[in-house]
Amino acid sequence: MRKLKLGVCLAFILGFIGFGLYKSQLAAGQTGTLSAPTGVTATDNAYNNKVGIWWDTIRGATNYRIFRNATNNSETALDVGTTPANTFFDVAAAPGTNFFYWVRAENSTTTSSMSSPDQGSRSGTNQQGPVPPLEPPPVPPGNPATATKTYLGKALFWDEQLSSTRTVSCGTCHHSANGGTDPRSVPATATSTH
Repeated sequence: MRKLKLGVCLAFILGFIGFGLYKSQLAAGQTGTLSAPTGVTATDNAYNNKVGIWWDTIRGATNYRIFRNATNNSETALDVGTTPANTFFDVAAAPGTNFFYWVRAENSTTTSSMSSPDQGSRSGTNQQGPVPPLEPPPVPPGNPATATKTYLGKALFWDEQLSSTRTVSCGTCHHSANGGTDPRSVPATATSTH
């Protein structure tokens, strides 16, 4: 009789848990679809051999598809490539032409709508000097760059808890506008220190 009671209780508990999982809703802030990428930025005459495009990462996206058009019309935009990272370089853009760029987030089951467009262009000038523009750093084949890793790196770069005093982040001194350098380390300036 005792085994029967335990069996009934266990069946009731498992049935309750199963029903709860069946009827469970998504957590607050989650949706079953991907949102469109935000913060799309295309370079304006920064490179003479490509156009750089950056955007904010989207939770749940495993891939991003980039579109380009000479007019502000996403319906007729050309698919120029995909990337798992939140950056892309369009090397096929014609020099001296303004293009509109859109980004769409994707994963194995769904795709987002198109992002807001941003206009970018490739410089029509010749390469100046003997050193060509810097390319993105090489990526190890076994550890590809993804938007999630980029987002984690950005979060750690601005996290103050990693310092010994828990009051400064890497970004406090290393300014992204200066290529990640510390302006205090430049000799012969008013802010330089030893």
